[in-house]
Amino acid sequence: MTIRLGLSGGLVPTDPAAYVPALAAELAGLGVSRITTHLRTPPAELVASGEAARIRRLLADAGIGVVQATGYQPCLVTADATRLDADLERLARAGDAAAALGSPFVLTGCGSLHPT
Repeated sequence: MTIRLGLSGGLVPTDPAAYVPALAAELAGLGVSRITTHLRTPPAELVASGEAARIRRLLADAGIGVVQATGYQPCLVTADATRLDADLERLARAGDAAAALGSPFVLTGCGSLHPT
């Protein structure tokens, strides 16, 4: 069995622009070979702009892969059909962003029935 050191949060930025060669080198220097991303850029924009592919290449060049990408917090338990449709669409686009990042996995919750 192979064990790899991964990282989520902390040194892993939420701003795509923060993914620069110095960051990748720092993470690789710590022995990190896998990360989880929680990018705050909307997933469709992340893919269309090419940022997801750029991040994937930058990290891969340093020997780092993305194993989990954010699902952008959809609410899948709402009674509001319009919101549910929009959130399901955002979750689908999160899958596109994950694929562009090279991640086989999207992490998301189901949301909440709490009114606030």
